[in-house]
Amino acid sequence: MHGFVLGPIRAHYVATYACPIGEFGDSYIAHFRLFVERPASFWDAGHVHDEWLLPIFSNPEAALHSAAVKGWKVAGCLPGALTQQRSAPARTAACLKCGRAQPCANRFASA
Repeated sequence: MHGFVLGPIRAHYVATYACPIGEFGDSYIAHFRLFVERPASFWDAGHVHDEWLLPIFSNPEAALHSAAVKGWKVAGCLPGALTQQRSAPARTAACLKCGRAQPCANRFASA
């Protein structure tokens, strides 16, 4: 089997696969799946995104590279662990003009 798992990338794992096609299996199509939990293999259930890529590649390494790059880009656009966590309580920033610790209207103004 031609494939591997990489990650986490923004709380997702990319599982790649180079699917042999053609009469003699001498050409390959790139395929990737995104998972929230690390899969043991490409074939595990529970993926959140699945995508086939064209063009057709002449070797499995090129197909896997294409799948990994595209999967990395797609995973980078999805909400990650930072956006999935509960928001932390707001901290009070000191005003840059007056230096008070409590919020004031001038808090974000430059000094």
